[in-house]
Amino acid sequence: MSFELPSFLKKISSTQLTFLLALYFMCCANFVIIEKIYLIVTTTIGLSVPFLISIPIFFLCAFVFVITPFVSKYIAKPVFIFVVIASTLVNYGASNFGIIFNQDMMANILVTTPTEAGLYLHARFYIWFFSLGILPALYLIFVEIEYKPFRFELLRKALLMVGAVCIILLMAAFFYKTYATVARNNPKLQKDIVPTYFISSTIKYIKNTHFRVQRPYRPIGDDAKRKKTDSNYLTIVIIGETARSANYQLNGYDRPTNVHSMNIPNLVAFQNATSCGTATEISVPCMISFLGRSNYSLDMAESQDDVIDVAKKAGLQNIWIDNNTGCKGTCKNIDNFTLAKGYQQILGKDAMCKDEDCHDDLILEYIDPIIKNFKGKDGVIYFHLMGSHGPTYYKRYPMNHEKFKPACETSDLQTCTREQIINSYDNTI
Repeated sequence: MSFELPSFLKKISSTQLTFLLALYFMCCANFVIIEKIYLIVTTTIGLSVPFLISIPIFFLCAFVFVITPFVSKYIAKPVFIFVVIASTLVNYGASNFGIIFNQDMMANILVTTPTEAGLYLHARFYIWFFSLGILPALYLIFVEIEYKPFRFELLRKALLMVGAVCIILLMAAFFYKTYATVARNNPKLQKDIVPTYFISSTIKYIKNTHFRVQRPYRPIGDDAKRKKTDSNYLTIVIIGETARSANYQLNGYDRPTNVHSMNIPNLVAFQNATSCGTATEISVPCMISFLGRSNYSLDMAESQDDVIDVAKKAGLQNIWIDNNTGCKGTCKNIDNFTLAKGYQQILGKDAMCKDEDCHDDLILEYIDPIIKNFKGKDGVIYFHLMGSHGPTYYKRYPMNHEKFKPACETSDLQTCTREQIINSYDNTI
């Protein structure tokens, strides 16, 4: 007895592919937003079975409308193979970590390092990615798609799109007030739609990064001078990463996360400070610029001097020590190196790091030789922390600093309790 694949696994019409893709994006890529809408409706508006039934139909028709123009010969396979795989990654981040893939997040993703990306890889991810990404992509690669002659394909597309719009309008006639209420009261829901939102965010990032009009460069502080004193001064600027103000004992948190700082005389904690963005690509250049959070933009920051440039003009010696994914262009005009590699260059010693992953307090072991280089000079040391980067919070501190237990000791946060995740995060602070 011989086994033969079902015909739909070997050959499919363009119309069937359109509905299959729309069904995939509704069920596999957008269950997060559908689940949120169900929760919002049942908790705020009340149980309405007809409306709840209309939600997946609405999404199915919307995806048919959007997908139809792209189900064309020569472009359907490459476009949807890429979009399916990318959507799987986006959906994984949204459903497991609550990530919103806006322009800032796309900037973060597009410049992340393999080491940083590898922190998110574990068994759950591989199962998710293979079942929802690789298998559908393989199907698209090997299935044969049948297309009609051009004029019939054009007519088919028009009928599909018109039919999808008519069904959406029909549902709007019955449930317009409910849809309008949900959309008006929950404007952030659109950010969960896959793949439209992350694709538009990527396009905006590329446009604003690579196709923006270059501004004329504006020098700042050309007359900057060191204030003459009898002594030399060394300033150490520690640039934190992903540290929440709410988890600082200094800011009123009810756990001893800042026990070493609480008794420092004249210590000032600025409790009303907000980062310019959730991505290192944005937050670091912003805090080094003179623009401030409300006026910051990448093109403006790149078209003028920043704090480091002015300090250099004043004759201060500057050095940037990085234990993260780089200074994002802010240290390009001064000496800089990474914690994992730089000390090997300076001291000829092993930096005692695993690959490129070092604990931040490793700098204390090597700070003396660096300070000696500033003898007789005013200077600034910028230390860019790995800080509290997740999801592997437990890797951010030595085990003898694990004050709060039990901690979450895996990157698969779904397997940890809320208490374990908070404990491991507070240990990083």
